[in-house]
Amino acid sequence: MKEEEIRIKNKDRQIVELDNELEKWNPIIGVESNRLFNSFLKSGEIEGIDALEKLKDETTDLLSKCGDPSKETHEGTGLAFGKIQSGKTMSYISLISMARDNGYPLIILIAGTTNALLTQTTDRVKESLNTERYGDVWRLIKEPTKKDLSTIEGILKNNQEEDLEENEKVSIIITLKKNKATLNNSILLIKNLNLNKIPTLIIDDESDQASVNTQNRANIGKEEDKRKYSVIYSKMKELKENIPHHTFVQYTATPQANLTTSIFFDILSPKFIHLLNPGEGYVGGKEFFKENSYLTEIIPDIEIESKDNELHQITKSLEKALKIFFIEAMISNSIDNEELPKKNISMLVHPSVKMDSHKKHANWIKNIKTRWAKTLEKEEGDKDRDDLIKEFKDIHIELKKTVPHLKNLTEKDFKKLKRTITKTEVIVKNSRNKKEIEWKKNRSFIIVGGYTLDRGMTLPGLVITYMPRGIGGGNSDSIQQRARFYGYKKDYLLYCRTFLERKLKDGYEEYIETEYELRKALMKYSNMNLDSWKREFFVEMLKITRGGVIAGEISSINSKTWERIKHFNNWGNENNSIVEKFIDSLDKSKLTSEYINKYIVIKLKNILNLFERISFDKNDENVFLGIIDILKEKLKENENLDCRIYLMNHDGKNRNRAIDKSGEIHSLFGGNDPRGEGFYPGDINIGDRNIFNLQIYKIQTTGEYNKKVYALAFSFPKSDKTFLQLNFKNDK
Repeated sequence: MKEEEIRIKNKDRQIVELDNELEKWNPIIGVESNRLFNSFLKSGEIEGIDALEKLKDETTDLLSKCGDPSKETHEGTGLAFGKIQSGKTMSYISLISMARDNGYPLIILIAGTTNALLTQTTDRVKESLNTERYGDVWRLIKEPTKKDLSTIEGILKNNQEEDLEENEKVSIIITLKKNKATLNNSILLIKNLNLNKIPTLIIDDESDQASVNTQNRANIGKEEDKRKYSVIYSKMKELKENIPHHTFVQYTATPQANLTTSIFFDILSPKFIHLLNPGEGYVGGKEFFKENSYLTEIIPDIEIESKDNELHQITKSLEKALKIFFIEAMISNSIDNEELPKKNISMLVHPSVKMDSHKKHANWIKNIKTRWAKTLEKEEGDKDRDDLIKEFKDIHIELKKTVPHLKNLTEKDFKKLKRTITKTEVIVKNSRNKKEIEWKKNRSFIIVGGYTLDRGMTLPGLVITYMPRGIGGGNSDSIQQRARFYGYKKDYLLYCRTFLERKLKDGYEEYIETEYELRKALMKYSNMNLDSWKREFFVEMLKITRGGVIAGEISSINSKTWERIKHFNNWGNENNSIVEKFIDSLDKSKLTSEYINKYIVIKLKNILNLFERISFDKNDENVFLGIIDILKEKLKENENLDCRIYLMNHDGKNRNRAIDKSGEIHSLFGGNDPRGEGFYPGDINIGDRNIFNLQIYKIQTTGEYNKKVYALAFSFPKSDKTFLQLNFKNDK
């Protein structure tokens, strides 16, 4: 066992013992896995041998992190981190198949919170694994009850007979939704089964939704018997506790909530990470907002409905989005179409979580469909018809800027356009309308909805997204889940358009960097116990996730401002001596004057060494320990980074600063010279913001405490991001 520091404290260090390296085993690719992989290749779901080999390798690696089926017991939780609309379903179906080949007779698949998602997932599993074959090796049971007990019991008993061939064994797949009654039924059933020595794989799709304990924040500092648990979390906990050999694999594209649960006592805190990488043809935030920013249009504020801005008629931006969609739907139904989806083509209108807004937008769309179709039916030369045709032609010309090879529209096209508009189906999808969308009964659809469309729902052939809503609570994971417009659409990316509120667009752009930094950090822990990763997140405008699920204290390190030592209650002579020795070590001959201060450039590693030796007050500790963590990572990437050291008292005189009862100096920085430009700009403007800076002040405190101290202020390069670190308390 190796000691790994989860959170360093200067005198009272909190240590947890970890096996830092994951214990892995070697799964095989058996008959069912090979059958599945070949079917993916044959159907075109996977394009090419390279993509197939990548899926095999990823699945094998993920299963190797799950419990070894040859062992009698196992309790594990892991996280499979993918991207929005990137093929997570294919990944866990592959995992199910390979688990069967390696001796897992029981698989429990928890598929979202709605009947629609449960049905969509169950049907996909049934189709991919071909579970209804004659003499099949699978038994798929959707939402089992007591009546299924004898069936499951019999299968598990038969599997344990000696000398059975692999094709004589049956693996059970149970599909559930995250619903209290459904989970209760399954837990009751499991309690009546003898699952000793029965390796079980539990897959939680969209695991950051509902499964995570929403009482985490309220439970901080409470003893175990005083903690509260949200309903679905308590059922997940009970499910795990009643299966002696299991691995619980959490699938999600937005794992922030999973990663902010307590590493010390939360049974759903992931102990391993597996990064899922999208295949060729995937487009996400980078492709939409960085490389092809012209694919996104800003919806004017006046066209965003709010309490103070009620809308009573269809907006110009929605009309434009509809015109683009109808033109593309018409083109997609052409014989010579080689780029746009050939089966379904769809548009998403996501105005709000309020169902009255869904109804209003759907009615607007239906009314304008009727009006446009009637107008296009009129005789050639009719003024209204000519005006509408000109509007469509203008949209077509604009579309040609990204798709230059489009043919000019003809009179024949407008007759076809009229038929396309008429046939396009407008569907409201929300909790009032739970009816499944029958994609096979039509080609083109406009789907209007809110929360129901945020999670897991796949809209085939989605080309146009209209989202006149803001960032809401600003939770990064919630915003990312709305990005149904991501996915495997490289072939028709330049036809795609997103219409977004301005701040929401900014949020998506920020999330590109947030996700990149998170995946980069987690990649280093692919074969390690995830508890050893210090929870670090990079955000600016957005929040990490909803506050209730966060089980620790958040320290914020803002790269745009100075981070400084504020509390000096426990600052003693030892710290003064450390700083004085550091100052004495500087080469005074290289000091350069800047206004009334002097600076020298040294290597950043010397600053790290200084910070590691200082004993920080508990109120400053989290921030500066976070800075230490960041500096270590920066120096791993480049050990030759520089930092400017500013001596803010180069004449040796102390600055007088008041200190309050808590030992805090509230006002450290000196102000600017009121004479303006060319004179002293103020302490906060001293430094080269393109590199790291450290200001050192010699302070004579006044007020409650009277002593000499050194105050330090540190800044990152302005290009760096705001950094949040989560610190967990071990209350177990």
